[in-house]
Formats: sequence, structure tokens, C-alpha cells
Amino acid sequence: MEPVEGECGKCGEATVFGYTLVDYRGWLRVTKCRSCLNVRGSERIQPPAQAG
Repeated sequence: MEPVEGECGKCGEATVFGYTLVDYRGWLRVTKCRSCLNVRGSERIQPPAQAG
């Protein structure tokens, strides 16, 4: 998780976080408020490199 510039448009929280996740659509980079769980944005990304 990494802090992202800007604030939540729903609750006004000053700190919004970006992180990588996988769901039924594949790998995503999501920007989300940790206070109210509002999703500010998401975009598809290439899968991370596998260790090994």
C-alpha cells in the first residue's frame, strides 16, 4: 500500500492509498480511501513478475 496524492471525494479524508490486487477481471491498481472504502479509481495492469 502506498499513499496517493489527493483526498477522498466522498468523505474528505486527506490520505488515500493505492495498491495492487487481483479479482475476476485480472490484476488491478486500485486507489481507495481507507476510512470510508470509497474506490477513487482502478485500472488494469500487467501481472507482477513471479519470483523464482
